Amino acid sequence: ILVNCAAGKDRTGVAVALLLAVLGVSREVIFEDYCLTNQHADFVRMMAFREQSGRFKGTLPDALGPMFAADRAYLAAMFEQIDAQHGTIERFVLDELQLEPADLAAIRARLVEAPQPGG
Repeated sequence: ILVNCAAGKDRTGVAVALLLAVLGVSREVIFEDYCLTNQHADFVRMMAFREQSGRFKGTLPDALGPMFAADRAYLAAMFEQIDAQHGTIERFVLDELQLEPADLAAIRARLVEAPQPGG
């Protein structure tokens, strides 16, 4: 799946992490996927400096590092908060995103392939 975002780690990272969790992907794999953003962080930082809007004009490069880094601790904090308040990701999605169990079933049916025998 491809989701477009300025840095691809905050709103997008959370959205994809929640989707992967709902699909049953382990948190460890979700963390690894999230941190892949760091392989492109230098490119994103360079593009930010070139933006015509000048949003980062005058910002020291070292200050941009944390803004564009995908730190496992960021996502871990999100999961910890959801666990503390809702118990499970599924409960969070049902309560806060107001999806129905049928919606989750449809998402899973659409995005998860059944294992093939012998494969």
